[in-house]
Amino acid sequence: ELTNTISLEDFCSNWKTKKPHFTLKRKLIEKIATISRTMHGRGMCHRDYYICHFLLHEHSTAAGVLEGEPQLYLIDLHRSLIKNKLSKRWVLKDIAGLYFSALNIGLSRNDLLRFVKIYSGTPLREALSTRNDFWSAVEKKAHQLDRRLNQSR
Repeated sequence: ELTNTISLEDFCSNWKTKKPHFTLKRKLIEKIATISRTMHGRGMCHRDYYICHFLLHEHSTAAGVLEGEPQLYLIDLHRSLIKNKLSKRWVLKDIAGLYFSALNIGLSRNDLLRFVKIYSGTPLREALSTRNDFWSAVEKKAHQLDRRLNQSR
């Protein structure tokens, strides 16, 4: 049981109107990008990868803890797929789902580029030039998911 936690979806729900502390937001983006890169690099795909499946320990939101790492937990791993090497399709699905779930929380372009850089593990210019097709496909799929959700409302 994970107690004293809040889902990132709930934690970030008011970020559009009430900007979070820059350092906390940056550290959360870095942590999620690192978790994502590690998970995919080791052949694991979540298959239901949204910000609501990240739980943030409440002490991480206190101003005094900004010097440390936010304590994040990834939950709902029961549908995960584990392979020796994931195909691009599975990684794209995960990252697009994550992006889709964060579309409306008020992230800036710099926030998104920070994620790309850390997830890629390369300088940003290299990440965008060598994997531009992948990142374009992520953006396209995330917006398709958003349109589909809005049509069903």
